[in-house]
Amino acid sequence: MAEKKPGKFDDAQLRRLAEKRLDKSMETLPATAVEAERLLQELEIHRIELEMQNAELCKARDDVETALEKYTELYDFAPVGYVTLDGKGNICGVNITCSRLLGVNRFGLIGQRLEAFVAEGSRAVFSALLARVFAGPGQASCEIELTTGAKTRLFVQVEAVTSGEQWHIALIDITQRREAEAALRIEQEGAKTLRREKAAALEALEKEKSAAEALEKEQEAAEALRVEQEANVALRLAKEAAEATARTKSQFLANMSHELRTPMTGILGMLQLALEEEIPAVPRRYLETTLSSAGSLLRILNDVLDMSKLDAGKLTIEQQPFSLRSCIGEAADLFTPELLRKRLFFASSVGDEVPDLVLGDQLRLRQILINLIGNAVKFTEKGKVFLRLSAQRCAGTGQHDFTFSVTDTGIGIPDSMKGVLFQAFSQVDSSHSRSFGGTGLGLAISREILALMGGTISFESEEGAGSTFSFTITLAQAGERDAMPQGEPRPAQTPCLTPSEERPRHLLLAEDDATISQILGVLLRRENYQVDFAENGLRAMEMWQRGQYDLVLMDVQMPLLNGFEATRAIREQEGKLGFHTPIIAMTAHAQQEDEQRCLDAGMDAYISKPIDLERTLRVIESMLRQSSGSAQDAAGKAGKARL
Repeated sequence: MAEKKPGKFDDAQLRRLAEKRLDKSMETLPATAVEAERLLQELEIHRIELEMQNAELCKARDDVETALEKYTELYDFAPVGYVTLDGKGNICGVNITCSRLLGVNRFGLIGQRLEAFVAEGSRAVFSALLARVFAGPGQASCEIELTTGAKTRLFVQVEAVTSGEQWHIALIDITQRREAEAALRIEQEGAKTLRREKAAALEALEKEKSAAEALEKEQEAAEALRVEQEANVALRLAKEAAEATARTKSQFLANMSHELRTPMTGILGMLQLALEEEIPAVPRRYLETTLSSAGSLLRILNDVLDMSKLDAGKLTIEQQPFSLRSCIGEAADLFTPELLRKRLFFASSVGDEVPDLVLGDQLRLRQILINLIGNAVKFTEKGKVFLRLSAQRCAGTGQHDFTFSVTDTGIGIPDSMKGVLFQAFSQVDSSHSRSFGGTGLGLAISREILALMGGTISFESEEGAGSTFSFTITLAQAGERDAMPQGEPRPAQTPCLTPSEERPRHLLLAEDDATISQILGVLLRRENYQVDFAENGLRAMEMWQRGQYDLVLMDVQMPLLNGFEATRAIREQEGKLGFHTPIIAMTAHAQQEDEQRCLDAGMDAYISKPIDLERTLRVIESMLRQSSGSAQDAAGKAGKARL
């Protein structure tokens, strides 16, 4: 017999049931031949058995169809999108959920490639997953973003498995999970931030009060934070107001120093001219004392200006070659009269290892030495003042560490004042009955200048026994060819005459201040210069056009045309005429950027007020000597051109 598929009953049970039914039907038949009846009985059993098997198979088929309908519904409307790919990677089957995810009719998806619906940023991950699944049996998963017709982003989890010649892929929508995770991360970050702020507030509270009080004030942390923010805003506004006030004060001090420099030029110049005359001894002493006092006033003005520069961050350090020994000598020579008056012994020691020529800011170094030596002399009534300089080579750099120390046997510094010694306006004796004058700016300025130089300053002192101030700076050694920088004035043997002729040099002085014009006129005529005067920039321009001048002294601040405008006008005309007249700027603005502004405007040199008469003569002679090779030809060309 043919092999029967398993049903609800096995073969033996079916046969017994068939025999029972046959026996019931045979009871009504008359007795006949036994064999014929048995054969008919056997056939009838097989028929009944086949009918029962057929009924069982029909029932099984109905069950399968019912199950298939349920599976199809579950497959189509499952919350997961299902895709089946053939051996070429094309879509050969898809459920309704997947069709809705992709936004395409399910029949329109058949034959397409699933990669076409993967977002650009996820294609590499999806391709790698397919490669792993296509390579052999197994299961793989990943998370990707799909592109759909909707504006919202769609993220799915991909589960892929191999089944024979096909690959089954499940697409699980995880967009809400991703959004929830992102929201959770934001919430967690916010919670972390809130916890940190809360912890900081609690920590501040715990330092002041007990843990119980801190717990009670936890609810007030938000209010405390708001109050703190308002306090910070108020503090910032107060700081900005204080900084604005400081800038205003610094600008005011700088303007005042500028306004005082011009009359100081008249005072110092007139005193110097008067002392060059033949006058009796007593008036001479009066004038010398006045000149010394004026010099002290000038140093105070310079200190005030330097302090305003430091406050504004505008003080700069230059790098020029100079002689250390000359710098020390110039600083010490200023105090010779006071040392003689007080009968103090002064000595200096410079080590053999100290190179003489270095690169640095001679003016600022001399200013520091003047401050330290001046303090030592001022606070020492008997005994000595000693200056020492030593050097130590810096390996492989061509530089030296120079250590300066100034020692005195003066009154010393009390322990109570040592902590404020380098603060601006602080003094050892600040009472109304103090014995020593001064502004209290010298040490503060010295420390700030040394900081700009990369140096440090320190001191040792014992009240009643004296003090030692020491500072160390690093400077590079200069070569012999740098001994005299370009443009440095040199001593003049015959400052008023050219090497080839006996005519006086013709100078034009443009200055609106009558006193300064008078002083410079006397000084220059004594040196056998021929001088013409212009009281403003426009007048200077007109006189230059008509005359033949070897050099122009140009004040910067003048009416009608200022010095910059007059210089630019002269330079424009010189460009057409083909010659160059040296122009020296004179200004009460004493900052380095002011000097650079003068040079940028076309001026050749720069003199700051109060004017140093000796330096002025040196600068004039230097400019004339530099242009002596071409000055005569240029003047001749200028005269012909102007005619």
